[in-house]
Amino acid sequence: MFNRRFIREKVIQSLYAFYQGGTENGRVCEKNMLFHLQQIYELYIYHLACLNALADYFHERAELARKQFIPMPDALTPVDLSQNEVIRQIAACPRFTLPNEAFKFNWSQQESLFKTLYDEVLAAPFYQEYVSASPSFENDRTFLQKLYKKKVVPNAVFRSLCDDRSIIWAADYDSVAYWVYTSIKKAEAGDDSWIPDNFARTGEDESAEITFGKQLLEKTLLHGSEYEPLIVEQTENWEADRIAVMELIILKTAVAEFVNFPSIPLKVTLNEYIEISKRFCSEKSRIFVNGLLHKLSAELQNRQMIKKTGRGLI
Repeated sequence: MFNRRFIREKVIQSLYAFYQGGTENGRVCEKNMLFHLQQIYELYIYHLACLNALADYFHERAELARKQFIPMPDALTPVDLSQNEVIRQIAACPRFTLPNEAFKFNWSQQESLFKTLYDEVLAAPFYQEYVSASPSFENDRTFLQKLYKKKVVPNAVFRSLCDDRSIIWAADYDSVAYWVYTSIKKAEAGDDSWIPDNFARTGEDESAEITFGKQLLEKTLLHGSEYEPLIVEQTENWEADRIAVMELIILKTAVAEFVNFPSIPLKVTLNEYIEISKRFCSEKSRIFVNGLLHKLSAELQNRQMIKKTGRGLI
């Protein structure tokens, strides 16, 4: 679920905390990074849990409508969202139910949130399209995608619940929303494999992305002091203390990747850190980092410090 761009960003954020004196040593730095990634997995489950709880609210309203003394016409009876096939996959999948129970999310006090979402969904054109279409898994999936993207993600109350729970959740809300949306998009009938296992797990079965993040953090911490003079050499009459902390961390991490990851193409590393600088640096700093990254890659090649394996990697 984590892509390498996101992992690189988390490595850089962890290094920033380390160099600013917020972390005691490299092991603590790694532990903090992994904790942050685990928090993001929890946020992913929280988003799915919100959809599941909203489906329960739809179910309750549908049941109430059916029990009225004067029954409503079927066309006016709210759909029982708990019967949506994608929701049913979520509700039955152990990769959701087990962490959902472990995290102990409490939705009992959020009735006003669900009432607002319920009213907004019933008034939405995509809801009318949903109830008018012939039942199918594809229809269920498309409806849930639209409900999530157009109503849940932009809801200020839901976002506030996430922000209040964790500063990490506040920072990565949009990234997780994108992952949840793209996960739902991959759902297929009879196959719940789109619901991920704990993608932040560590140990023997940790993902390749987590392993990459740990190694990148370790190599930058171990060799960062060696890379700093090389970086300064490529600047024109600049001392190290004139380079902003974040710029220097991005450059050190990029050099660590250039030198220590032979299977990652040079152009990929260049492009990744140029894009990362757009998020963490000012416009002027981005131009500085962009130019310096190209100089560093050329100098490292001249010194034969970059050794790539495989075809087409330079």
